[in-house]
Amino acid sequence: MYADKGETTKRAKHCWEFFHQGIDQPCADEDGTTHCAVKEVVSTLGTVTVLKKHTLPDGSQQFFEEVGSPLFTDNKLTGLVLMIRDITGRTALEQEMLKAHKFESLGLLAGGIAHDFNNLLTAILGNLDLVKRSVQPGEEGRELLDDAEQASRQAAGLARRLLTFSRGDAPRKELSSVTGLVRESVRFPLRGTAIVSQFDLPDDLWAVEVDRGQIGQLINNIVINAMQAMPNGGSIEVKARNREIGPGRVPGLSFGRYVEVLIEDQGEGIRAEDMSRIFDPYFTTKEGGSGLGLATSHTIIRQHGGQLLAESVMGSGTTIRFYLPASNEPNPVPSLGDPSLVPLGHGKILVMDDEPMVRRVANEILRRLGYTVTLAKDGEEAIDRYRDALKSTDPFDAVIMDLTVPGGMGGQEAAQWLRRLDPEALLIVSTGYAADMDPREYREHGFVASIPKPYDMAGVSLVLRDVLTGSDTIGE
Repeated sequence: MYADKGETTKRAKHCWEFFHQGIDQPCADEDGTTHCAVKEVVSTLGTVTVLKKHTLPDGSQQFFEEVGSPLFTDNKLTGLVLMIRDITGRTALEQEMLKAHKFESLGLLAGGIAHDFNNLLTAILGNLDLVKRSVQPGEEGRELLDDAEQASRQAAGLARRLLTFSRGDAPRKELSSVTGLVRESVRFPLRGTAIVSQFDLPDDLWAVEVDRGQIGQLINNIVINAMQAMPNGGSIEVKARNREIGPGRVPGLSFGRYVEVLIEDQGEGIRAEDMSRIFDPYFTTKEGGSGLGLATSHTIIRQHGGQLLAESVMGSGTTIRFYLPASNEPNPVPSLGDPSLVPLGHGKILVMDDEPMVRRVANEILRRLGYTVTLAKDGEEAIDRYRDALKSTDPFDAVIMDLTVPGGMGGQEAAQWLRRLDPEALLIVSTGYAADMDPREYREHGFVASIPKPYDMAGVSLVLRDVLTGSDTIGE
C-alpha cells in the first residue's frame, strides 16, 4: 500500500508506479508480455529476474532488468527485495556485438561468392573482349557487345559490395576525373528506364584519388534508390563543384579542398522520422530491400576521407550529397589512342587456375597476344610443369596463378615452392577473392604483379609488358 500526499484514503499502487515514476502502465518484457517480478517472487518463493522494455514518447526505448529476492523470517515470507537496473547501454552493446557477428558471417559468405562470381565474369568478359575485336565500332551488334561488357563490369562491382561493407575492403585509389566517373556511374543503371539524367559538371573540377569501382558503386546505390522513389519515371539532376571547406562547416569533414557531388531526385521523399536511420545497416522502407545500399555507400565515403549527407522533404524529392578530398595533381589526360589496340608480346607463360573456363579464356587471350601458353589446374601441377621447363632449354618467362584452389594447392603456397626452384621467377597473382590477400602483401609472398579478376586482353597485356620489361606493378 502506498498513499499519495494529500489523499484522504489509501489506495494500492502497482509496483511499476512506485519504481518507474511517470509511467502509467507496466513495462513490457522483451517478448511483449508483462510479467511482474514481485508477483513471481511471491508465487515461486525464489529469486526471479525479469527483463523489461519501455518505449518513450520520442520513440526511443529503455531496457530494465528487475531482480526480485524473497525475505524469510521463521521460514515465512515476510518481505522481498526488488532491484531495478537500467541496462539500456548494455543492451545496445549486445545488439552491436550481434550485428558485428552478422557482418562477419556475411563477409565469409561474400568472399566465397566473390571468388566464384569473378571466375564466371572472367570467362564472360574475356570472351566478350575477344569477340568485340572481330566486330568494328559501328557494325551491327557492336553496341550490344559494349552493353554486355559494361553490364559485366557492373556485376563485378556487385561482388565487392558486401566485402566493402562487412569486411571494410580497403580502397585501391588512383587519380581520377570526377566528370567521367560520375557520368558513367549515373547513366548505366538508368538505361532502359523512363528516368532521364541531367548533368551540371564544370570543366574545372579538381581531380580526386579514389577507388573507381567503389565510388562507382556508391553512385550506383544512390541512383538505384532514386529510381525506386520514382517508379513512374522522372528526372535525376547531378551537380558537382569545387569546395574549400572551413573547420566545422560540414559535419565530419576537416579543413581542406573537396569536390562536392549532389544527386537530386523527384521522388516522394523520405519521412522525417526515417532520416536519421537511412545509413543504418539493414534499415529499409522498401519491400524486399536489404538495407545495405546506403550503409555500404556511407562506409565507402568514410574510407575515402569524405562525407555523405542526405536532405529530403516529403513530396519534394531527396538530395544526396557527398564530398571527396581533392588531389593536388591535375586531372589525368584521357588516352586518345585506339582502345582496341593492345601491346603484343612474346614469351612462354604458365597459367594456373582451377576453373577450366578461366584457363580456356586465358589461353585464348595470351595466344592472341603472341605468347606461348601452358596450363595447370592447381599448384602441384604448376610446380611440376615449371620444374620440367627449367630442365629444358625453354623455361617459362612468367607465371600467372590464382590464389584460391578449393581442395588443392593455391597460388600462395605454390609461389614459395617456385621461388625455391627459381629465385628469379616472375610470378603474377590473379584472384577474384578480394579477401585473399592485401595487395601490399603480394611482394612479401613472392609475386611481382597482380591481375585482378575479372580481366580482359588489355589488362593482361599491360601487366605482362611491365613485368617482362622489368617495370614491376606492385610496390612502386
